[in-house]
Amino acid sequence: MNSVPTSPLTLAQVQADLASQGYSWGRVNPTEYHAWKKELPGLVVSYSSLKEFAECPFAYKYNLDAGVKKDSAALRLGSRVDSLCLTPDLFEQQYRLATKKVQLKKDGTPYADGRQDPDQKAEWERLYQEEGIEHLDAEEMEQVHDIADSLLTLMEAENLRLGETCTSQLAMFVRLTEVAGVPLDTPITLCACLDIAPLDGRPTLYDAKTTSRSVRSATALQYVIRDMHYDLQAAVYTACWNVCARQEAEFAFLFVETAAQPYMAREVTLDESELNKAKSDMAHHLIMLAKAEHAQNYGTCVLPSISYQSY
Repeated sequence: MNSVPTSPLTLAQVQADLASQGYSWGRVNPTEYHAWKKELPGLVVSYSSLKEFAECPFAYKYNLDAGVKKDSAALRLGSRVDSLCLTPDLFEQQYRLATKKVQLKKDGTPYADGRQDPDQKAEWERLYQEEGIEHLDAEEMEQVHDIADSLLTLMEAENLRLGETCTSQLAMFVRLTEVAGVPLDTPITLCACLDIAPLDGRPTLYDAKTTSRSVRSATALQYVIRDMHYDLQAAVYTACWNVCARQEAEFAFLFVETAAQPYMAREVTLDESELNKAKSDMAHHLIMLAKAEHAQNYGTCVLPSISYQSY
């Protein structure tokens, strides 16, 4: 296996590596990684964009051209937890604790919805817009730390210690001209930012996931993986790892729930047959995406008919 690079990767290095050997990998600042994808030439595809294409090619192309940036409270919470657990040095730079004043009624009690004091609202919004820094109130900060503690406990149970047995936020870029022996109509740069990569030789890759569903229910977790196409993510990450590390790998998710205390955590390993099926699906989607890009034909907003069955 190629030794896992732990030194910071730069955009210039990625561009040089892709030009010379067709792949590049190294530890990154996740914010920079997402910015780099826009700087690379040609068709650049990650798990999230491939998932969107698989669900609806038209919506994928529309959102790409419109520059739609996905954002939600759940995504922001997941990013905060990831940062605290996997890049604690960056967490200190990106997040600040700020006091959020609430509006009071005439009797001096706060409104039930916790609405904000209008005199402080403009200042709070300015803080949120401060480049590269997100300000959290005390309740939000406490929640992030509590969820992160559960995830770190799971990592410790799996002998995943940053800088000792594993490293975090490992970016991988692979230039593809064919997939599964089929030439692509348009070359694709497949990229992934792996949450946890082993340093001790074990062939298991890990991705941390926050979920509003209870991890105590195996059925709920199976639904989440199926609904979010996380198996496709595992296929993308292991495919990139196979090229960069020259090693076949297994894949596991580290789930931690976020809906309410106690924030339970659980590892979910991906069965070999499921991973192989996901790799086959990934190859199909990449081939179809290259065809669509070459022809500049992503279909229409009309989706195929489906049949409804009541259970």
